[in-house]
Amino acid sequence: MNITCINTTVVAIMRQENTLYNYCSERNWVEVLAYLQSDAPEEEKKRQIQYKHRSHGNTLNCACFNDPPLEVVKQLLDIGGRDIIFETMRGGYSPLHVACGRNISYEVIHLLLEVGGKDLTLMQTEGDLCTALHHACFSHNDVNVIKLLVEIGGKQLALIESKYRRTAMNFSNCRYKNDIECVLIVQEYLEYIPTYNSSHRQVTDEILDRIFACELSFRDIYRLLRCLDLPEEHRRRIERYKNEKLIKGNFIKVILQMKPSIEKVNSLINDYGLTKEQTSHFIAYREQLIKARKRLKYEVVIDKDAINTS
Repeated sequence: MNITCINTTVVAIMRQENTLYNYCSERNWVEVLAYLQSDAPEEEKKRQIQYKHRSHGNTLNCACFNDPPLEVVKQLLDIGGRDIIFETMRGGYSPLHVACGRNISYEVIHLLLEVGGKDLTLMQTEGDLCTALHHACFSHNDVNVIKLLVEIGGKQLALIESKYRRTAMNFSNCRYKNDIECVLIVQEYLEYIPTYNSSHRQVTDEILDRIFACELSFRDIYRLLRCLDLPEEHRRRIERYKNEKLIKGNFIKVILQMKPSIEKVNSLINDYGLTKEQTSHFIAYREQLIKARKRLKYEVVIDKDAINTS
């Protein structure tokens, strides 16, 4: 059967009932994409996408409940339009609420936020008045989802209280509290940098101290370092903090797995303020490299002699 016949069959079936919604409910993503990419009239596709179940919302809500592939969500939004992202199921749950509560992939949530923006993050459910951030803090396993929500929703989102007067940061003893605070402080710091001058120096120094108190990850540190307008004195402080953080952890094994050169090992020993124990590990590794280098040179000399004698 050729592709035209398949498309014609799919379109005919879809016209009979709201089958697209059912396919999403059954996680039949192959059939969903087959229909969305078919030559069915756009109005018919929109009708299928905008169909709203009395309890479980529209087709996008249904898809987000069932861990959809990124391409499915893209197609639903492209054809269904931006408005479907703000439609809710019973209880006031938006597709973003559902995706965050169901531990859906970062890529899908990123796409929803690209389309819905800050307005989508600020939506609250009808009963418990929770935002998607509340749901993510309670259910999601990826801290980058939490950071993304806070970066877009900002302090306004982070301070929204549920029906029981709980923000996302104290929602069920939020394990991401530190990460949320960190993102908010970094946002606050970056607001001052474009107009940095002597009058802002004390303010930004204090904010930088608060950033360090949050135990930043390497990713966040590098993000600060990449800021084009970062004052040189703060760049140096962040570099020092990064180096101090680097030598605190059990990083020796990680560094040695990277098989650094003798020159890099010398730099680590001389510039990173290592402990005696850490230094001894690197000195021992350096000795192994030196011996290996000498052995290699010796073998090369022997090979040359063998060639000359032959």
